Amino acid sequence: SDHRNTELGYHIVDANGSKYTIDVPNILRLNQWCHFAAVSGEDGMKLYLNGILVGQDAYNGSFSSIHNGRSNLIGYSNDQGYQMYFQGQMDEIRVWKMARSAEQIQGSMLSPLRGDEPGLVCYWNFEDQEALTTDASVNRWPGQLFGQAKRVKNDFPSLVQLPTVITGSVYDQSGMGAGQVTISLKRGAKTRLQVSTSDLGHYRMVSWLTGEYDLYATQG
Repeated sequence: SDHRNTELGYHIVDANGSKYTIDVPNILRLNQWCHFAAVSGEDGMKLYLNGILVGQDAYNGSFSSIHNGRSNLIGYSNDQGYQMYFQGQMDEIRVWKMARSAEQIQGSMLSPLRGDEPGLVCYWNFEDQEALTTDASVNRWPGQLFGQAKRVKNDFPSLVQLPTVITGSVYDQSGMGAGQVTISLKRGAKTRLQVSTSDLGHYRMVSWLTGEYDLYATQG
């Protein structure tokens, strides 16, 4: 909704109203195609950007366990407290009935699908006028356009850039994971990226930065 907000989020609200969240700051790029894959299931929530794991959460539920009975929306939130439209372009929207691996995601993210792939539940490729209201999988799920959504001709991306992912852990003198430690990526005196460690002391930083930087861990 705001081109200055470059955070990418993946949120699941379960049947009890509990919210599980993956938020990756400073990762979206204006006027550049990116491939996102949101996975849920027994191995937890995982968020991939251009085939690279950029965030995860231990919640092992799935969409099938929520049963909220509402319509599925693309470009708008089911969360009544977050009523904002997506401002941008979307293509190749795919829903699978299993948790796909990184290798499976990487293997097909830059290729159109046939529509009859095993496990493919829904596939919106917007290649023709019918694809605006009916998905291109064998299930042929009906859909409806709302607001100012429209089809725009564009080339299918043949190449995506890969982000840099820095991961690590911080431990105290007793060997226990140190939570809420500030991890900073700096060049000189300027901080370019900053995150906090989890309760177990782990951290993950994702960025498009190149070159040499200094890594700092500070507490208090």
